[in-house]
Amino acid sequence: MAFAFDPTVPGNWELTHNSFREVTTAPNAERGYIPIPPTDLPEIFTSPVIAVSAGNTQSRGTWLLGCNLYQQVDITGLTEFQSQQIFVPINRPPTIFTMPIAVPQYQLYLEVPYWHLQLSLSIWQYTGPI
Repeated sequence: MAFAFDPTVPGNWELTHNSFREVTTAPNAERGYIPIPPTDLPEIFTSPVIAVSAGNTQSRGTWLLGCNLYQQVDITGLTEFQSQQIFVPINRPPTIFTMPIAVPQYQLYLEVPYWHLQLSLSIWQYTGPI
């Protein structure tokens, strides 16, 4: 689905999610820590256009993946439906994504690769005209 919108207007973006996550230290665990667990983000998103930024101050320069997001949609008769994986790069400017399923509202499911010891995540949703 193609959208026509102007992403350059700062007033058309609303910071909807901002968080910092880190591993749990566990000396007896395989890597000495328990990875950041997958989680449902609590916010309800209403725009099909979002901008996402993932950061890790301890990441290596060769790392590309910051995290994966999945659009979760409630469908009558099903508990939830997850759409395709959204690849979010690490330590890059915010990346704009259009959601693959156009619905009035949805949530996001977050998966962080096991090698990240910490992750900051910011998500803005587009509030301007589409």
